[in-house]
Amino acid sequence: MWCTPCRTSGGLVGVGAADGRVRWEEEGGEGTRADLTDPPVAGRKYVYSKGPSGLRRIDVSTRTTTATYKTSGTRFIAHERARVVFALGGPLIAAYPLE
Repeated sequence: MWCTPCRTSGGLVGVGAADGRVRWEEEGGEGTRADLTDPPVAGRKYVYSKGPSGLRRIDVSTRTTTATYKTSGTRFIAHERARVVFALGGPLIAAYPLE
């Protein structure tokens, strides 16, 4: 389970669904600029979160932002079988790689 904001970095934190214990915490300072109005989307290698200029891709192993996809989307939905994250908002529908 993923939630925001993080206790120390201001970014994302991953917690165990069964016990609520912190399992993972975003690093690198990018999380302080995260737009926390929409829930994050989790893939196998990356977690995707809305940022000030688009969709942030956060590497689960390094815990840092590795890419930002420019989008005006306001809602993000994972489609695991198609391996994409859909960005929706107003007239926009875009797809970004889900890894």
